[in-house]
Parts: sequence; structure tokens; C-alpha cells
Amino acid sequence: MPYGPVAWHELWIFLAATTMSGVSSSLLFLGGMALINAAVATERRGGVLSAIYLFAYLSLGVVALLLGVVATQRGLSLAVDLGAGVIVLLSLATIGLLATQWRSYCPVTPCLARP
Repeated sequence: MPYGPVAWHELWIFLAATTMSGVSSSLLFLGGMALINAAVATERRGGVLSAIYLFAYLSLGVVALLLGVVATQRGLSLAVDLGAGVIVLLSLATIGLLATQWRSYCPVTPCLARP
């Protein structure tokens, strides 16, 4: 059974979720760029960024194709539920990873200043 904006046909829920996703995505991108700039030598940054973009776009493409197959064979509602479930699981895994490593986190600038 579908839930959320798909089942309720509520545009404001969709727009709020889209806004939160956009803000969080931009913050993750900013943090990733800061981390790469601090950890990778200047002459290798282009290659590292290319590898990250390649992996990201290939994985997004595979997920989109798989959900498209599910939507075609079983219905859009199931595909949306599966996609949302995967996003929730990945978000929980990210929160768990952050919770286990928050004490060892070191902001970029002070870490570089240490001998």
C-alpha cells in the first residue's frame, strides 16, 4: 500500500521533501569537496572527482533502470515504495556510520595544522 505524497496526492509534502533533499545534497557536496581538497594532492584531484562522478552516475542509472523495470512489471506504487525504502535504509546507515565515528572526526583546517 502506498504512503506519503504518492498516496495522499499532496504537493506540499513533495515540495518540502524536495527542498530538504536539495539542501542536504548541497551540504554533502560541499563537505565532500572540502574533504577531497584536503586529502588529495592537487595534481590528482581531477582524477578523484572523475571517479566519484562516474561511480555516482552509474549507480544512479542502475537504480533508475531497476526501479523502471519494477514499475513496468509490478506497478509504480511498488517501485516508489522500494525506492523510498532503499533511501531510508541508506540514510539510516549513514546516520549509524556518523554516530560511530563522530568522536574521531576532525575538521579539515585544524587537522592540516597539526604536526
